[in-house]
Amino acid sequence: MKEQLRDLARGVITQIELNERLMVETPFDNRVEVEVKGAFTREGKQILLRFLARAVEDQFCSRCLGDTKFLYEIPYEEVVEMEDIETFDLSEVVRQELQMAAPLRVLCDEECLGLCPYCGINLNEATCDCRSEQIDPRLSALKRLLDE
Repeated sequence: MKEQLRDLARGVITQIELNERLMVETPFDNRVEVEVKGAFTREGKQILLRFLARAVEDQFCSRCLGDTKFLYEIPYEEVVEMEDIETFDLSEVVRQELQMAAPLRVLCDEECLGLCPYCGINLNEATCDCRSEQIDPRLSALKRLLDE
């Protein structure tokens, strides 16, 4: 691809189609295969880079700790200056975009009930007999005020 980028910068060609598969490290310390489809297009003295990156990462649900998958779909557009095209690193751009697209928490389902805070049972799979209204002892004074 480096040779094609040089040709694009020199004006030998006007467009490079992207259809790449890259191995990239995610924010969760996994390596995933990322499919990148798009194009480098020469526009005057600049090069426009447009692509869509897709990857699927195995994760754990933040509520129930069950196995789940997270789908990254990242549209990207950037204008690259001609002098920067020689050192342009597509895998680094994709890695940075994955970092920014990573969720703070991954859920197996929006309706996930999580784990019981007392016995640890997965509430999506079973119910437990733990008291549902456990009150933090530090807040019991407020509870008494509400009861009055």
